Amino acid sequence: MVESGALAHLVTRNPDGSPQISCVWVGLDGDELVSGHLSRSQRKLANVARDPRVSLSFEAQEANEIGMRHYPS
Repeated sequence: MVESGALAHLVTRNPDGSPQISCVWVGLDGDELVSGHLSRSQRKLANVARDPRVSLSFEAQEANEIGMRHYPS
């Protein structure tokens, strides 16, 4: 799914503990998962630098018979 170009949802934690969710491009560089960002001033990058625990979810373009999109499990 990563190689398909599907966008990912990156969830980080703000300083107050609340979630911060960003839609990000993710790709592979060998065995490494990489993501591109435009500016070091983005909240998500500050959050990752402070606390590297993140969640990442993907949503495929394909859907099942009732219309729900596939996702990695």
